[in-house]
Amino acid sequence: MTPYFPLEIEQGVSFDNTLQWLGGGKYIATIEDLQPGYPTRIKVTGHNLNVVSPTPMIVSGVNAIDEDGNPREIRNLNSKFTEIANATVDDADWFQMPIATTGEEWYPGSGEISYFIPSNITGWGGECNLRKNWHSPVIHTISTQLGTMTLDGTDGSVRLEIASNITSNINLVGGVYDIDLWPGGGVRPTDGSQIIRVFKGPIVIYRDM
Repeated sequence: MTPYFPLEIEQGVSFDNTLQWLGGGKYIATIEDLQPGYPTRIKVTGHNLNVVSPTPMIVSGVNAIDEDGNPREIRNLNSKFTEIANATVDDADWFQMPIATTGEEWYPGSGEISYFIPSNITGWGGECNLRKNWHSPVIHTISTQLGTMTLDGTDGSVRLEIASNITSNINLVGGVYDIDLWPGGGVRPTDGSQIIRVFKGPIVIYRDM
């Protein structure tokens, strides 16, 4: 299933937005250590998290110790009770999350993490097309060939840019977009089997008053 995200464009203003393609599979690991506090620090040896970009992280099955020495759930870290938070790297084994667990005492052996791995798109090419609706002609193209799309290889990031003089002339209330990537770079392949649709969604356009 293609990830579905909305984009917001302000008419007459330069547009600059980055999406991250997390298509490299799912990583699951057991928590080895946890330091309660704010933020909460978690140890998973060789977690392989990206150093530059915070990673949406699901943490589940984490237990604390109650007053009788029995395990109970740490609710603030369990994904059933909180929105998915971003993990940021401390070092090769430790990372932190902006969740408060101050006063808790982690129950050893409990909990696991999971996150989706960014795709490696080093040397790839890409194209983003804007339309009024899915079957309409293209009204604007952003691409690596045009220099308006930038791909960050190992981070899986796709940066889109539209100059202000172009957004000024987009006379729509809304529209749709899709982003296609392909290995090898260069022009868009004629062989569609090489093309991967990595994002699509609606466009909301804020018009000048």
